[in-house]
Amino acid sequence: MKLYSKHISFLGLFIFQLLYNQLYAQKYDEIIYKINSVAPAKIDLDKGDYELSIKVWIEPNSFVEGIKTIINPIGKSITWNFGDVEIEKWVDLSQEFSISEKVENGTFIIQLIEDIIFGVGEGNFYIDDISLRLKENIEDKFTIQTVGETCVDKDNGRIEIKAASSRNYAILLNGIDKGSFTSETTLENIKPGDYKLCISATEGSFEQCFNIKIVEGNTISGKTTINANKASVEINEGTPPFNIKLNGKTVLQTSINNFEIAVIPGDFLEVTTNIKCEGLLTKKIALQEDILVYPNPVNEILNVRAFENSTIHLYNSLGALVKRIDRSSTLNSINISNLTTGVYYLKIISKDKNYNRPVLIK
Repeated sequence: MKLYSKHISFLGLFIFQLLYNQLYAQKYDEIIYKINSVAPAKIDLDKGDYELSIKVWIEPNSFVEGIKTIINPIGKSITWNFGDVEIEKWVDLSQEFSISEKVENGTFIIQLIEDIIFGVGEGNFYIDDISLRLKENIEDKFTIQTVGETCVDKDNGRIEIKAASSRNYAILLNGIDKGSFTSETTLENIKPGDYKLCISATEGSFEQCFNIKIVEGNTISGKTTINANKASVEINEGTPPFNIKLNGKTVLQTSINNFEIAVIPGDFLEVTTNIKCEGLLTKKIALQEDILVYPNPVNEILNVRAFENSTIHLYNSLGALVKRIDRSSTLNSINISNLTTGVYYLKIISKDKNYNRPVLIK
């Protein structure tokens, strides 16, 4: 992840001619040649980690110990040893370094190294393509997770930030200072909306920005369609999982937005989420005008949907009363497993109407 890039190149070929013919194996008291670049380059640098690269060409029969590159006014010196540089070939060299204070109106200087035996050496060499760039810190990677508002108008979204490495970071959210952290932090009580989150190192010069969104809280909504004895529910808004109750009793929990529930007239359907403030979705299954008797044929339990306080009679084919329920509830279950097979007649007496239904017991 590239966080920040700054690249400085020093144009022009630096040519050095060294002339020192006395080759005694001793250190001289006075250095005769101490050559600097003709014009020190002007330079401005921020704090941070850098890579300095150069190209070097050394002519045959030349001897040079190496050079120093110096950044002033901070006096940052880097030594380049040419002992292993291949002769008569352009060789790329690079070194990394750090500076802890900003350089303004500084200078970049090239200076020869004094050889401990031969002074500054002899022959010709060339330096070209000097390049200085702020390093990309591959450890400055971040995991950012947003948590939306739990419910409408709560303004309690969150931004969770984790860094791959521990160092001092500063945070700006839409240009507003949100403090600093080292390895991880959480920004809380964030309103829904679009944000620009920028993270920068307090030491060094890089900045990484992210476009993020805090999602507005939900209120559960959807539609319910009744077809025969099934309710088809489609959830448009709401946070899974969904809890489904029928007449106050939980019958299903699912993370699917579309599902079906077996219902009969008079049932009361409720759908909620685990987040209370998202509310609930309800549906009252309308009572049919007619009485509902099921299953039919039947062999064990006969269900009768009737108005409350009805009277239910079950007669055999000879007209004998075999089952009776007084002051019935809305849903009644009649055990007919002890009755013989055949055709029976169900009579329901309500305040306003009487209903008769044939029932086949098999």
